[in-house]
Amino acid sequence: MRFMTTRLFKTLPIAIAVVAAVFPVVHSARADMVVIRASGPGLKSGQVIPSGSPVSLPGGSSAVLLAQDGRNVSLKGPYQGVPDTSSGGDGKVVTALSRLLTTGGGDTASLGVTRGTDIFDPHAVNPAGGLYCATSRRPAVFQRGMSITTTKITITSAAGSVAVVKWPESQPEIAWPQDMPMRDGVTYQLLQDGKPNPTKLLIRRVPGDVEGDAETAAWMAENGCSRQALAILHSIH
Repeated sequence: MRFMTTRLFKTLPIAIAVVAAVFPVVHSARADMVVIRASGPGLKSGQVIPSGSPVSLPGGSSAVLLAQDGRNVSLKGPYQGVPDTSSGGDGKVVTALSRLLTTGGGDTASLGVTRGTDIFDPHAVNPAGGLYCATSRRPAVFQRGMSITTTKITITSAAGSVAVVKWPESQPEIAWPQDMPMRDGVTYQLLQDGKPNPTKLLIRRVPGDVEGDAETAAWMAENGCSRQALAILHSIH
C-alpha cells in the first residue's frame, strides 16, 4: 500500500502536465477600445475604455467606440453598462488612435479633415503636396475641393519621368496616372496649371499586411499621415 501511494505521488505531476497540455486554461484577452467620436457629456474623443470597464452616457449623448480588431460599437444615451470588448487584434492600434485623436485635432467638428484643407477622402492626394500614405486597397485620386480649380497637373518623378493629368472642371475627381506608380520613399513634383512653382509630394506605402480601417488608420497616424487617418475614422459609423 505504501509502495502504491509513493508511486501515485510520483506520477501525479506528470498526469497534471498532460491534462494541462490537452485542456489548456483559456484566459480572456484584454481588448481595450478607443472613443473615435463622441457628442454630449460622458465620453470624449480619444479616450481609451479599458476592457471590462463600465460606461455611462446621459440622455442625448452618443459615442462610437473602436476595438483593436476594427470592430466598432455605437452607444446612445441613456446608457449604463460594459461594452463588449472581447476581440483580437493588436493593442497598439488603440494606443496609436488614442494618441492621434487627443493630439491631432480629433474633436467632432474637425474629425476627418486637417484644418486648412477641404479634402475629406482618405485616399485623395492634395495637390498642395506634403506627405501621402498610399495603400493598395484603393487607388489614389485627386479630388476637387473649394480651393482646387486646376484643370491640369504635371507630375514629375525623382527619376525625371513625367505624366500629365488633364482634369476637366466638371469632374469631381480623377485618378493618379497608372504609368506613374507611387513608390515608397520617393518624392514627386506636382505642378498645377496656372501655378508658378511645383509642390513636393513624399510617398509612404502602407505595408500589405496592414488590414482593415483600424490598422490602416493607426499605421498612417504613426507614419505622419494624420489627415488621412482622421478621414478614415470619420468614415466609420
